[in-house]
Amino acid sequence: MSNQTGTVFVVDDEPMIVGLITAILQDAGYQTVSAGNGKEALELLNSSDVADINAIISDIKMPEMDGYQFCQILREHETCKAIPFIFATGLTTLNEKIRGYNAGADDYIPKPVDPVELIHKVKRLVEKKQSNDALNRQLQESQNVAMQALTYTSDLGRVVNFYEEALLAKSIDDLAQRLFSVTSSYELHCVLAIAEGEQLTLISDQGYVSPLERGVIELAREQERFYHFGKRTIVNYPNHSLLVKNMPVDDENKYGMVNDMLGALCNAIYAKLTIFMNEQREAQKKEGILSVVRQAVDNIDDIFTTLQNTNATIIEDMCEKMDVEMMGMGLLEDTENRIEGITQECLDRSTENFSHGLKLNAIFNNLREEIDQCLSSNSENSPVVDMEIESENGAEPALF
Repeated sequence: MSNQTGTVFVVDDEPMIVGLITAILQDAGYQTVSAGNGKEALELLNSSDVADINAIISDIKMPEMDGYQFCQILREHETCKAIPFIFATGLTTLNEKIRGYNAGADDYIPKPVDPVELIHKVKRLVEKKQSNDALNRQLQESQNVAMQALTYTSDLGRVVNFYEEALLAKSIDDLAQRLFSVTSSYELHCVLAIAEGEQLTLISDQGYVSPLERGVIELAREQERFYHFGKRTIVNYPNHSLLVKNMPVDDENKYGMVNDMLGALCNAIYAKLTIFMNEQREAQKKEGILSVVRQAVDNIDDIFTTLQNTNATIIEDMCEKMDVEMMGMGLLEDTENRIEGITQECLDRSTENFSHGLKLNAIFNNLREEIDQCLSSNSENSPVVDMEIESENGAEPALF
């Protein structure tokens, strides 16, 4: 219903006036539509594309609904309130002009209508409306750009925040839950697959991983970095894959944004999993070294204890044998006393040396306890990975 010049709506209960104004407008290049009164005009506006109406020229005195009431109703209507409105009337007193102004009219033209004045006023108002429409479109576009910028900033903030959150994660499951807190804000349903060699550990934000999901992820890990199929996307990294089961494929802008966000989130996951696995390997190395040291300490302790016991046995045996031999040798009492004194001195020195050995034994025991504590600490600080799929925890299966 629109053309390059514009469309003007003529409302008057006199067909001759409608024909005259319509002819003037059409000669100037405007298209026209018409109605016999305000009520009929409103019905036509409700049934047509209001955006195509560039101006309205209306009489005041009309049956069923006069021009004042028609203009007032129009100005209260959201889609019609910006249409330029001109009263074409023989009522030109100050009170009538004020009443028309209060009703919301933009201008008026007296009857009989002067063609030059009519075209001048219509052209001025139509051009003003077209200019305002263009400005409104630019404003709307600017608002859309601003909203997109705000949305992008918000999304960027979430990604940056997740990088910080990922570094604070204490375990694989903790990392997964921090990831799901971000993806759930976009109403995305995800499964995180952790890869260690040929083994996959699956963690779902819905508490259940179906066998079909596992099979799809295992096969999709052989595909490219981003593998899209229907509403689903799998993002593949060497140490993990992320399955998103409900990508917003109906919203192109949101789809692209989510795609970019997933890449950033998976970069953070890759970095943290690399740290986890390096820590786990280092912990295993330390545990191996500590185990070897502990075994060596145990062996040394056993040998030392054996040597102590053997030494005590030898000393006791020597004392007994010397007592027997001296009885058969017929030595003078003084000589026997000196030999016994020497023997007792050696026994005392051996006993003193044995007590030093007990201190060394205590040192070995303390060292063993410290090694045990280190081994226990390594076990507790290692990233926890539950290698069982959560399919038997009673949760309802999530549809894939």
